[in-house]
Amino acid sequence: MQLKPRAHDPAMADLLQWSLIEAPQARRRRNAARALGHLGPLARHTVYDLAASALGDPDCDVRRECARSLARLGPVATSAIPHLAAALRDPSSWVRAEAAVTLTAIWNAMTGAEERDPRGGR
Repeated sequence: MQLKPRAHDPAMADLLQWSLIEAPQARRRRNAARALGHLGPLARHTVYDLAASALGDPDCDVRRECARSLARLGPVATSAIPHLAAALRDPSSWVRAEAAVTLTAIWNAMTGAEERDPRGGR
C-alpha cells in the first residue's frame, strides 16, 4: 500500500521545503525533493529552492531528484530554466541527463508539444 501526501494541506509543501534545505541527511533531502515534485501547484513556491538544490547540493542523487521534480511541476518551473541550464555542466552524468530531460519537459509543457520521455517512456 502506497501512502500519498495530503495534497490539500499547504503546510506539507512548507515542511518538505524545509527538509530539502535543512536536513543533514542526503536521503531526507532527496525524498523531500521527490515529494515536492508530486505536490503539483502546491509546490509552486518551492521552485527556487528545488532549482538551487539541483545545482548546489553536495549529493548528486539530491541534485538529480530536484531536477526530476522540476520536470513534474511543468510550466510552473520556468523560473528554474537558468539553474537547469547550468546543471547541464554538472560533474555527474546522471544530473546532466536529468537536467536535459527536465528542460525538454518544461519546454513541452510551455508549448503544448507532445510529451515524450527521452528515457523511453511516455
